[in-house]
Amino acid sequence: MAIAKKHPLKDIVYQVKAPMDCFNLIQTIIISLVIIAMSIMAFKTDKIVGIALFIMFAVALILAYINIPKKIIVTDTEVVIHSPFFDRKIKRKEILEIRNFLKDDKAVMRGLVRSDGLLGCYGIYSSKKYNKIHLYVSRKRNWILITTANKKYVISPKNTEIINVLNKK
Repeated sequence: MAIAKKHPLKDIVYQVKAPMDCFNLIQTIIISLVIIAMSIMAFKTDKIVGIALFIMFAVALILAYINIPKKIIVTDTEVVIHSPFFDRKIKRKEILEIRNFLKDDKAVMRGLVRSDGLLGCYGIYSSKKYNKIHLYVSRKRNWILITTANKKYVISPKNTEIINVLNKK
């Protein structure tokens, strides 16, 4: 996977949006309100702590926005996980398997380096079944596992038609 500069993609075979669902929107709003309220209360007693808490929250929100994909694009040669500032590219010839990420796959998932609750979930996770999973999801449903020789990715497009598109070749 390479992080590439944005440029127009040629030969787009399929593309699907990956919008945030209602659950993640509500969760983001609640977490934001709680942390802002905590920052204001902390600011009243210790200005530095209040400001530091707010800045840490702002940085976490910006990192979440940068990393959560907005759409998934399939070309003849690659799968592009398109985020607001950069694209993650997975070469199609490196994909060993693409399928739904099942309940059994999610068993005892814990984050190693991650963000949960702000705009979705992203980061490096592990589960009972897998040692390292690169998660880029903004929805609670339609999780799809993309397995390459080196990495495992989980994405959450609006629909799961991408599985059929990638399995055709």
